[in-house]
Amino acid sequence: MKNKPQKIFIFNDDKSRKEISFEEFCQILNKCKENNTKRWFVASGRMLMEVSEEKHKEFSKIVRSYKYGNERSAKNKDISYDRISKEAYNGEEFIQSPTPDIHEQIEHKIDLQNMNECLALLSRDEQLLLHRRYYLELSQDELSKIYGISQQAVSKRIKKTILKLRKLMKI
Repeated sequence: MKNKPQKIFIFNDDKSRKEISFEEFCQILNKCKENNTKRWFVASGRMLMEVSEEKHKEFSKIVRSYKYGNERSAKNKDISYDRISKEAYNGEEFIQSPTPDIHEQIEHKIDLQNMNECLALLSRDEQLLLHRRYYLELSQDELSKIYGISQQAVSKRIKKTILKLRKLMKI
């Protein structure tokens, strides 16, 4: 299974639900294959929940409808009107120019060059912390295990390093 669920709930005999392990879930699936029976589950995030066949059909219909709507909107490059408040916007803010403004491109490159120069002024540890957090996308919990400190301490280090970088960049 690609993304193993964190929690799985099945029906008890009295129709209440109980949590089971992934291994127990795999055993249930194997028994269903052997006995040529079916059980229905719906996924919500990293959780699976057993449901009745009717609820599964309802859920599947809603998911298909939602996906179809999103695919059509993406294909047609639709803009959702509920995102536009008539008092605050006239709609222009949501319409993107097909080619970026050359001045914006130049400013962006200058900002990147400035940031790279200022990153080089940080200590090796500070550079490594920012690299792990933003380039490797490690969570603060993962970083706390690497550094052997609390998540709160990692958060403070990151904030302190970013503040230092901003001062160097004069932002």
